[in-house]
Amino acid sequence: MKMKSKKGNNYFKFITNNNDGQMLLFVLVIVLLLLLIVLAIITNVRVDIKETQMEREYEKGYSIAEEELFIISANGYQASGYSGLEGDELNFCPTTGCSSGDWECVKKEGMGDDLNSTVIVKRCLQEEIRNMTIDQDQTLEADVNGASGNLTLSWGTAPAMSIMLVCKNASNAYKNVRAAVCRQDTSTPTPNCGMSSTPNASGFISILAARGTGPGNDHPLNMSGCESGFSPELLRLRAIGGQATNITLFADNGSLPVQMEEIRVQSFTEGTGEAAELSAPEVVTISMIRKRVPALFDYVLFVAEGKVSK
Repeated sequence: MKMKSKKGNNYFKFITNNNDGQMLLFVLVIVLLLLLIVLAIITNVRVDIKETQMEREYEKGYSIAEEELFIISANGYQASGYSGLEGDELNFCPTTGCSSGDWECVKKEGMGDDLNSTVIVKRCLQEEIRNMTIDQDQTLEADVNGASGNLTLSWGTAPAMSIMLVCKNASNAYKNVRAAVCRQDTSTPTPNCGMSSTPNASGFISILAARGTGPGNDHPLNMSGCESGFSPELLRLRAIGGQATNITLFADNGSLPVQMEEIRVQSFTEGTGEAAELSAPEVVTISMIRKRVPALFDYVLFVAEGKVSK
């Protein structure tokens, strides 16, 4: 009787066990890869959910802020309808950018459908005109009552501006100082406004000339341009040759009365305590304090002593 070789059996067993180990390792690698893929999918889904939530919260907050700003624009700002800021809420009140002094910041709680939202209203009265736009032949009025010295004026796009300084005396009689002024701030008496092929546009002066010294009919940006006994009352701007953009006007010595009201409304959908976690959209409006005077006002001022000047 012939005996079977044990060596052959051991070799076969070794080969089988080794294949099992390789298969196990392969399975573990596949499982690890699947796990990584699943984790990546979960992470992306969570990010997408978070972004969607943030977008919804932003849209909700923006809608609340816009609605509050609409109410203020329609009814006027009423401080009595709000309460003061407390603690960390004071950090949301601006400390710069208000030419008349400090910002006035108040809040209103219990906003939105769930009554969890809070809005902070920030109000500033600006003593200058900035970032305003008027179309061709439209007008913009600045209150210059009590102003002195020179005014600095700049704008974009429109090649020129008609500027009228209206002066009034104690008897409520009116005089005016007028000039057509080119946007280029040069010392040339009649600079090129870019409205003609000729080197200079007849009848137009530079901004520098409009700030000239001494009384005269061509220095409307000089508050000393009024005749004796008359004081500055109104500065009227009219765009010539196109839309005037980014209009900026201020007194060199900072003596202008309040010109504009700037209001910012910021919304916190979960209250100000959750401001670090959720977006807080802000809407802004800037409006002129003084209502625009009808264009007929220009022609009335041109009538003096029974004569019409042009």
